[in-house]
Amino acid sequence: MYKDSRFNNESIAYTQFLRTGFPPPFDITIKGMRDRTEALHKKINEKLIGTFKGIEEEKNIKINNNTEIPITIYTPINVNKDKLVIFFHGGGWTVNSRKTHQTIVNMLADATKSIWISVEYRLSPEYKFPIWLDDACEVTQQILINKINYGANENTKIGVAGDSAGALISASICHTIKNLDFQILISGQFDFFHKFPSRQEFNNPIFIISIDVLDWFTSNALRNEDDKNDSRFSILLNKSFNSLPTCLFIVAELDPLRDDSYNYQELLEKSGVKTKLVLIKGVIHPFFSNPGIFIKSCQQFKCKDPRLSDEARTYTMFISENFPAPANLTLQTMRERSANVHVKVNEKLIGTFKGIEEEQKIKIDENTEIPITIYTPVDVTKNKMVIFFHGGGWTLASRKTHQTIVNMLAEYLIITFI
Repeated sequence: MYKDSRFNNESIAYTQFLRTGFPPPFDITIKGMRDRTEALHKKINEKLIGTFKGIEEEKNIKINNNTEIPITIYTPINVNKDKLVIFFHGGGWTVNSRKTHQTIVNMLADATKSIWISVEYRLSPEYKFPIWLDDACEVTQQILINKINYGANENTKIGVAGDSAGALISASICHTIKNLDFQILISGQFDFFHKFPSRQEFNNPIFIISIDVLDWFTSNALRNEDDKNDSRFSILLNKSFNSLPTCLFIVAELDPLRDDSYNYQELLEKSGVKTKLVLIKGVIHPFFSNPGIFIKSCQQFKCKDPRLSDEARTYTMFISENFPAPANLTLQTMRERSANVHVKVNEKLIGTFKGIEEEQKIKIDENTEIPITIYTPVDVTKNKMVIFFHGGGWTLASRKTHQTIVNMLAEYLIITFI
């Protein structure tokens, strides 16, 4: 059994992909795991790699003890300097890198038209807590102090973001550094004592991360068990949640860490912090860094496929915001939906045809007549005629749904369309 009935198609595709050639992560060394995650993300996201049209700039930020932390600054075309996001990748504080998350950060920079800075904080077990957290705090502080050097201006709002382990880093930073403007926490782990129901509900290898997996990463990240009681790590142990920046939670529905976000959001709300939570249904924990498979799921939080034109992006956003998914409808309502979509999308063009529209029926046997519409444009040439058959999976759509485009083709080509 490699799937759950609640999986969406992308979660099914991801679990199937993992079975085709990538060994289970605990069968190899730490180095092997890191190499594996690099190869995994490269393979999954290969069609999206290199599609970022903005500027990528590599820099190092010097922190305490002359340590230099590499960062990558992603500046999209037509950047809006209202916001700058400092991003920390997930990977249990042990694996992954800027490279594994490059594609999704590129896409987010494009989607938000904001500067995104991805940080290569040092990993455990070589650098255990609090080193990797101190790296992140120092880098954030340096960017805040010198934001002009990173493409921002004096009025740019600065925030932090991260997925999984990176979400914990981002949340912890907001308790330490008080002048941040916002935080974006994606599938974060905030509870290290497994007290929330989702831990047990999804404690199964088909959901990719189990309690054993979470404990393994935690043991690598910490010096000892006492570190679990440090409120910089277990942020739910903080005594105050007042004055924290606005928080956006992005949560995978089928994730052992799901309830961490629910509970942290509740704590923030009770303390007067403005929050929003976006639940991505049908997806498992690793969805965020794998847009090559989870592209539709990522679009739910306005992340755009860079291969789409602006018009294609506008269309997909329009459909998601105005019309329910067809899988939830009957055949009759799907047909009604397709007609309504075409009317709404093309409403400014309906009725603009200047030629002649003529309705006829063609009898094909004694009992069957097939309706047709003949579109004859002004100044038509008589040497050609096109017989047009609409799409719709042989199930949906009609002459009416395709009327506007057929009108336009008839006028553009100056020939009769039927």
